[in-house]
Amino acid sequence: MMDDLELLRSMADEVEAAVGDLSLKERSEEAGIGADGLPAHRIDRVAEQAVFDVLEGSPAELNVCSEEHGVEEVGAPRTLIVDPVDGTRNARRGIPFYCVSLAITSGGLDRVEAALVRNIPANQDYVAVRGEGAYCDGEPISVSAFDPEEAIRSPILVSPVGTVAAGPLEQAPNVRGLGAAALEMCLVAQGSMDAFLHLTEGLRIVDVAAGLLIVEEAGGNVVAPDGSRPELPVDPSARTSLVAVGDETVLSDPEVAA
Repeated sequence: MMDDLELLRSMADEVEAAVGDLSLKERSEEAGIGADGLPAHRIDRVAEQAVFDVLEGSPAELNVCSEEHGVEEVGAPRTLIVDPVDGTRNARRGIPFYCVSLAITSGGLDRVEAALVRNIPANQDYVAVRGEGAYCDGEPISVSAFDPEEAIRSPILVSPVGTVAAGPLEQAPNVRGLGAAALEMCLVAQGSMDAFLHLTEGLRIVDVAAGLLIVEEAGGNVVAPDGSRPELPVDPSARTSLVAVGDETVLSDPEVAA
């Protein structure tokens, strides 16, 4: 029987092939409204259909929660969480930083069991299974220790400002806004970035389910702005804010904060 990661890899392969067949003009063609209430584009629909085609051809029994399609219940105990293209704007404009984000959960955000994020332009896979560590293309990855002089973080969104935002992350000298939440969380997991911050409530379970598990399995921490664990139901319209860090020092060390 196909295991979880094998299934997710097959889905990512088909998404990558389907997206690669589209020109930039075709990627940007409007394609209705997604389940999250936002406009969808042809690239989103094509990528999502590639995931469904693999699932329908496999023996796996999974409910589905997808950015464009919404929730489809089949009475299964687990749910496939799908963001068919995270970083759609990048993909539409030819910026090579976007991915497909896939996760399998037996509940909400706190019960993700397996995850895969495919960096499509680089053909690079970040994967994790709960309790088994995180990997990039078969090599183990881990978060980096925090150095306030060298810190690189993804953008901080300061409205509203949570308690985490008032700490040392806010003073990090290097900021990179890359436009794909799942992939940016993977950069935290492999130690390339020190933190990913999104402090307005705009993130959905489809954006962060895979990235959260990968960061945690790489030794990092994912918290809400008040320091609690973020929670999201299996619902593409529910939203939250969060902070993903490689080294919890940046959240708690008063000397660094000073």
